[in-house]
Amino acid sequence: MDKAVLKENQRLQDELNIRDMVITKMQEEDKIRREEGKKRRARQGRTRWFTKVFNNNTKELLKSTKFDNVELAILFYLVVYLGYENNEVVDNDGQRLNISDLAKIAGMHRTTISDALARLEEKRVLRRIKDGGKTYIILDAYFFYRGEAPNDWKGYPQLSNCE
Repeated sequence: MDKAVLKENQRLQDELNIRDMVITKMQEEDKIRREEGKKRRARQGRTRWFTKVFNNNTKELLKSTKFDNVELAILFYLVVYLGYENNEVVDNDGQRLNISDLAKIAGMHRTTISDALARLEEKRVLRRIKDGGKTYIILDAYFFYRGEAPNDWKGYPQLSNCE
């Protein structure tokens, strides 16, 4: 065979080998991405939490009620720790957080938290529940809710008079 033909065949074979290596590498990367996606979906499947803020209801609340900065900060912490489908304020393990726990998380004094919670309860955004000498919090599902959207909202903690 002619040297030029052999050289061209070798060049084409090299290109095919490179193409095959690139395809193999892309397939490996795709497999890794799929596996990472499966792991991420599995983690999300265990938690599948979203927090719904009912925009119109919350806008009405903000228009009709004045909140100070401490109340807004505490409300933000409470929403972040909202329990799945029960609207209790809980930690990552699902254990209810009491006022002392919230004070540690927020970096505020326990009295500051307690006073702000009392004001938020007066504004019907949450309810404080006493249990064995500790106080736990449930947020009003009319404003905030974490979990799958139920077909029927009856039985969910709604403290507002709004419908």
